[in-house]
Formats: sequence, C-alpha cells, structure tokens
Amino acid sequence: LDIIGNMIERVLLNSRLYIVLDALDECEPESREVLMDWLKERVDDSKASVTSKLTKALLKIVVTSRPDGRIFDSLSHFSTLEMTISDTASDMHNLIETRIGDFSRRRHLDKDVSESIIQFLEENAHGMFLWVVLVIQELERRDERLTDEVIKAMLSSIPLTLISTYEALLRQPSPARRKDMWRILRWL
Repeated sequence: LDIIGNMIERVLLNSRLYIVLDALDECEPESREVLMDWLKERVDDSKASVTSKLTKALLKIVVTSRPDGRIFDSLSHFSTLEMTISDTASDMHNLIETRIGDFSRRRHLDKDVSESIIQFLEENAHGMFLWVVLVIQELERRDERLTDEVIKAMLSSIPLTLISTYEALLRQPSPARRKDMWRILRWL
C-alpha cells in the first residue's frame, strides 16, 4: 500500500486517477481491513496529505465484492451500487443456455441431458459467472467420453463454491499441467 500511496502522490495535480480493487471479498479478513482503512484515508479530509487533498477530486476508486455485511458497513460512507443475483439473472441464464446449447450440439447430447446440466448450473450458480464458466470447461474436457452416467457423476462431484473449485483445481491438475503447477508453486 505504501507503493500505491507513493504513486498516487506523484500523479500530476490535474490528472485523473482510477483505482479498481476487484473481488475484495476474496481477501483475507486482515488484508481486507488494511485495504479498507487505506481507502478511507484516501477520501478522509482530516487524514489526507496535502497532495492527496489536491488530487482527491480527480481520484476515483471502484471496489467490487460479493455481498458481505462487513464490507458494506466499511463502505457505508462511500457511494455504493449494489447488484443482486436478480439483477444479473437474465445474463446468467443467457450464458448458461448459450454455452450448454453449443456444447450439446458439439457433443450430440440428448435434450434431457442438456436440460439437466442447465438446471444444475442455474440452481447452483448463485450469481457466480466464473463458477459457471469453470464447470462448463470441466465438462468440455476431451479426456473422457460423455455418457449420461459420466455427466451425472461429474455434476454430483463438482465443487459448489469458487473456493472449493480452486482447491479441486490445485489438488487434481491435468497431467499436462502438473509439472507447470509445481514450478509455479515452488516459485511462489
């Protein structure tokens, strides 16, 4: 945060600066608190430095997060826009219908099987577009012949949250990616 603060102070006075913090809910609680305090300092007149006071009107900060009461409480003095699952329901439906329709045509799936996949995704998506895309990618893998039984087994074993999806990806990398994953983990 010190680095970002120093960068902000070096911005020319009449410049526009945009900061986007995506998926704040995915931060560890301690890190999230540090970030929220830092954000409050950027907009709080009593704590801001002279430079940031002069550039404050030109600083725009966008924070995205899934619903979390603590985050909303922390952001209560900011302008907020809340998007709910119902706001994105038609987009989610279109994504699922389009992707599964294409997938079903390529794989020559029965209409009943396609409908069961669509129903599974719509019931479990909970507004998480990334989760839907990851599940569809898992179904599209070419290393297994997709029979009705295989599809049912895959759907029954699919993690239902992004965190459990990430954990499953880390536990079961494809053989082609296992070596790359170990290199990445060792580097980290």
